[in-house]
Amino acid sequence: MRKPPQKNDGSKMMIGTNVEDPALLQLLVETLAECKPGFTNSYKKVQRGWRSIKTSTIQTRVSGNISFSSKRNKKISYATCFVFTCTKEMKKKYDLTWSSSLS
Repeated sequence: MRKPPQKNDGSKMMIGTNVEDPALLQLLVETLAECKPGFTNSYKKVQRGWRSIKTSTIQTRVSGNISFSSKRNKKISYATCFVFTCTKEMKKKYDLTWSSSLS
């Protein structure tokens, strides 16, 4: 017969995630967005008060570590794929806007 799960003892766990060299990663993603073939240089006309933007989505691998701190501290390395989306306004450079993990 199985024992019932133990009740929470009130201890807390903190989880933190670090990306290896985030500034280099951002530079890489924004540079790749500029180089992506197939873009025309024209922006669509939009209604007054709105801004026309271009988007570029790049998939790349990201590595870093995840830290768990509780009664026993643990650090685990990871490497996984992320999708990064950059946006660009007229006459400006691409800026990293959001990202999503693919795992």
